[in-house]
Amino acid sequence: MVKRVASAVLWLFTVGWAFNFLSLATGLSPLIGGVVALGTALLVGFDPLHVVWAAPSDPAPVRDLAIAPNRVAGRI
Repeated sequence: MVKRVASAVLWLFTVGWAFNFLSLATGLSPLIGGVVALGTALLVGFDPLHVVWAAPSDPAPVRDLAIAPNRVAGRI
């Protein structure tokens, strides 16, 4: 989970910086860069299609949570 958060933050800053550079060079609104950067960071962080982060494998089987009677040897 730490990798996802760190990667999302890095993508946020990288895309935001790139779009700010483009807005300076082309005259576009810097607000567009913030929106695109936030969207990219959320997409990388959550990754709904499991493109960046592999889908989790089957979880470990859950132990039987039923309470078993405690029997002492020699007593029934």
